[in-house]
Amino acid sequence: MERLLILEDDLALGEGVRLALQGDDRPVTLCRTLAQARQALEEAGLSQSAQANSNIAIDLGMLEQEETVDLSQLAVQAVQLQQEEEARQAEAARQANREAARRTGRQAARQALLDAYDGAMAARQITVYAAPSDSAASLRTLRQGKVARLNDVTEDGNWYQITFSGTTGYVRADGCQTVQYSDYAGTSAVKSAREDLVDYAKSFLGTRYVWGGASPSGFDCSGFTMYVYAHFGYRMSHGASDQLYAFTRVSTAERLAGDLVFFSYGGGDISHVGIYLGGGAFIHATSNGGVKISYFDGYYSSTYVGAVRILAD
Repeated sequence: MERLLILEDDLALGEGVRLALQGDDRPVTLCRTLAQARQALEEAGLSQSAQANSNIAIDLGMLEQEETVDLSQLAVQAVQLQQEEEARQAEAARQANREAARRTGRQAARQALLDAYDGAMAARQITVYAAPSDSAASLRTLRQGKVARLNDVTEDGNWYQITFSGTTGYVRADGCQTVQYSDYAGTSAVKSAREDLVDYAKSFLGTRYVWGGASPSGFDCSGFTMYVYAHFGYRMSHGASDQLYAFTRVSTAERLAGDLVFFSYGGGDISHVGIYLGGGAFIHATSNGGVKISYFDGYYSSTYVGAVRILAD
C-alpha cells in the first residue's frame, strides 16, 4: 500500500519528515495542504474518517495500533519532529560558535606572545623533538640556560617551535621561559655545547708548550684536551692513547666540531691529539708554537689516525 504524508503550507520537507519515514521503502504521496490530502484520499478510495487517518498514522510509525488520529494531528507530529531537528542543529551551531570563539582567543594569545618575545630559554635540560609530541623523534637536547630562537607556538600553547644551533624542532612550553633573543645574542647562552667548547679552547691560543703540562701556564697535547674537557665536566686520562680508546670512534665523514682527532708520527702508537674545529681545522698544543690552529693537509693528513666523540650533541 502507498503511504500518504500530509504537510501543512508552512512546513518544508526536512530531516524530521525523513526520520518519520525511515525504514520503509514503499512509495510516498506528499500532500502540502489538507485539500491535497483529501483529494489524495478520495482518489485512493479511502475515507477521511478518524479510523482511516489512524491507519495512515500507524503505517507511518507515528501511532500504536490502539490509537487514533486525524489529519491535523499528523501535521502536528511532523512539525514536532522538525522542531526537534531544528533545536539539535541550533545547539550544534552554538557549540561550533563557542569553539570558534575559544580558537580565536587562543590564536590572539599566540600572536601576542610572538609579538612580545622571539626567544625561549630552557628552564631545565629539555629535549628538542621533530614534531610537537613526546613520541616524536628526538633531535637533540637543550641544556638549562640555553636560549633558542622562538619561531612559533602551537594553537593549544603547549609547544614552542624553536631553532638552536642549526636545529629546528619543538620543545614543551612548560620547560621554557620566553625571553628577548637579542638580550643573549653573542653569548654562550645561544651556542651549543660544541660551540662553547671550541670557543673555550680558542681562548688558549698562544699558550706555551710544556711537556707534561695540563694548565694555562703550559700544555702538552693531551694535557690541553684534558683541561678543556674538564671545564665542561668530562674527565679523561692524561695521555693521547688513553683518550683515543676511552671514547666512541667516528669516521672522517662524521666528524663534528669538538671531537678529538689523533695522529701517529711513527706509524705505531698514538703520538698526538687535538680538538677538531670543523672545516678541516683543529686546535692543538704542539712543541712547535704552543696552542695553535692547524689544518688537515700535507703532514697532518698523512699522519691522521682517527677521531672520537665525547659530546652527545
